[in-house]
Amino acid sequence: MRVVHIGNVAKGKDGEIYCLKNYAAFYEELAGYISNPEVYAGFIEEGDMGFDFLNEQPISRQINFTLAPGNTPDTATGSFFLNNFRLIWRLLRFSGAKQHYFVFLPSPLGIFSAWVVMKLKRKKSLGIYIGGYYGREQQYETRKQGIKRVIKRFMSDRIDRYITSLVEKSDYTITSSYEYFEQFKMYGRIFLTPPLMNVGVTDLVPVEGSQQRSKFITYCGELRHAKGIIDLVNAFVVLSKEEKFSEYKLKIIGSGQALEELRNIVDSNGLGDRVVFCGQVKNALRLKQEIADSAFFVLPSYSEGFPRVAYECFTLGVPTILTPVGGIPFLVKDREHCLFCKPGDTTSIVEAMRDMVTDQQLRQKLAENARRLMSQNIFPRIQRDVSLANMIVNKVEQLNTA
Repeated sequence: MRVVHIGNVAKGKDGEIYCLKNYAAFYEELAGYISNPEVYAGFIEEGDMGFDFLNEQPISRQINFTLAPGNTPDTATGSFFLNNFRLIWRLLRFSGAKQHYFVFLPSPLGIFSAWVVMKLKRKKSLGIYIGGYYGREQQYETRKQGIKRVIKRFMSDRIDRYITSLVEKSDYTITSSYEYFEQFKMYGRIFLTPPLMNVGVTDLVPVEGSQQRSKFITYCGELRHAKGIIDLVNAFVVLSKEEKFSEYKLKIIGSGQALEELRNIVDSNGLGDRVVFCGQVKNALRLKQEIADSAFFVLPSYSEGFPRVAYECFTLGVPTILTPVGGIPFLVKDREHCLFCKPGDTTSIVEAMRDMVTDQQLRQKLAENARRLMSQNIFPRIQRDVSLANMIVNKVEQLNTA
């Protein structure tokens, strides 16, 4: 089987390949089902923007990688075009073998690979995974060079439309997004995969009225504009001037391209002692503890499938503020499981955070209902369904025997 990865992987000086924990676990499991699966990806190295974020966990050496230099938001224009040429050329060769293919979307390279596989009629089967909406996310990302912004905008206008065509033509589609599932379920070949999380059913925390929480307002995720992290920090700047927020601090877990901009906002407002930048937390137990040690959690994203960190907050009894984007409003309700704020609207984020701080009964209700959702809905589905790697193998076996 050949897999086209989404985004870049991190290549260490020792030659080891690293990626996010959920992808590393997926490839590890896939290698247990399939002998020496092959994966295509772009790569970045130490010192490149985003390396710290991706450098979470090494990938199994049983995976055979085909790599090409990847791009980051600060890649120079000349290198950007050269890297894209290499990425496309190597991907064209990678997609030319008669194989079972699985492509992660949305991404330009994933679209190109699926198109090549179908045009050359080289597929034994073609499965796709769709996570979020490329266009929604890219319109909020920043690019230093004008030509790169134009190219990204051009691609953004098309990729989401191509995905609809691929869902119709692929042998099967897998998603973690309730929104995508509802949109494409009429085709009968789309399947929901259980979320990949850092928590399990044993982590479900009883929510008690007397429970004392820290005064940390927490964010966890990649530090990029589409996650709404700039909006969150600007909202905290507003609230930091209010007496009822005087004891609260903002804890930011993660790394990414917006880090320098965030530090500038914090420093220019004299909040260096009230905003804690934790960086990338690679240890799963410590990450769980950092999230659990929160008064409440905020993720004001512009686009999501369904954020796994929200599931983790629900499990750990942490009241949560989300935006009603992607698959989120298909599963949770405003003021029942979490608070909704409008994406890109600092005032809306401020109002939701005020409600969290001033209304203890609301925090209690949200935490209890979200925990109940996990215990009665999400964890039973995880135990009932199979993993993403297992789903892929099952679909391929079904196609082989059809």
